[in-house]
Amino acid sequence: MLDLTNAKRIGIIGGGIVGWLAAITLARVFDSNVDVTVIEIPALFPLGLGDGVIRPDLRPGRVKLL
Repeated sequence: MLDLTNAKRIGIIGGGIVGWLAAITLARVFDSNVDVTVIEIPALFPLGLGDGVIRPDLRPGRVKLL
């Protein structure tokens, strides 16, 4: 079984609503010393289904975008 108790960095590959919700959930579950990063390519279409739901001011400060 995967042991994540000593994780220091977590990367989410792929943004969109699912990637951002996963990052927000992981940032809330893990301690504040764990970095959560979302890696996504620039969107061809600025908004997808539900992408307007997570406003930048509501994203946790520990979630970074690359």
